[in-house]
Amino acid sequence: DFLIGHSLGAYVAGCLSGVFSLEDGIRIVLARGRLMQSMPAGAMLALPLSEQDVVTYLSTQLDLAAVNGPEQVVISGPVLEIEALENRLAERGVSGRRLATSHAFHSRMMEPMLGPFEEVMRSVSLSAPRIPIISNTTGRPLSRQQALDPCYWSGHVRNPVLFAASVEFLVKQSCGVFLEV
Repeated sequence: DFLIGHSLGAYVAGCLSGVFSLEDGIRIVLARGRLMQSMPAGAMLALPLSEQDVVTYLSTQLDLAAVNGPEQVVISGPVLEIEALENRLAERGVSGRRLATSHAFHSRMMEPMLGPFEEVMRSVSLSAPRIPIISNTTGRPLSRQQALDPCYWSGHVRNPVLFAASVEFLVKQSCGVFLEV
């Protein structure tokens, strides 16, 4: 009934839904990975906090990268800033889990790659989804306009993943069975 993807999985959903072909999907994912790897190193920290609770810890260098559940968020930014945040939170009895990543995905550290990635998206043929996709940048169904907009797909690299809102939307649609692949 619906497709949903978390971060890179959104491109899989786009491919399965017919927004772009498998060949273009492979080219998109390879270009995205290559461009991301060209960005400065960074870190990501998963925390057992709500989106509202974590806002006070964000700074000019730390970004909310994902909201995966009511009290499951991910912060992204420079390694030293993430380490400093880990220490501040440990003093308050909050322990996070460092994600096994080399970069600060879904953060402002990805901004220099957005233009080149948008050009990649402009070079592929985009179509309206044949199977509804839930956008993990909005938590709502991906519109035809969004699916056809290269800026939507490049912005997806920078914007936080709103996975909790996406799943909430599906639950409200009476989706009783979720299949994770």
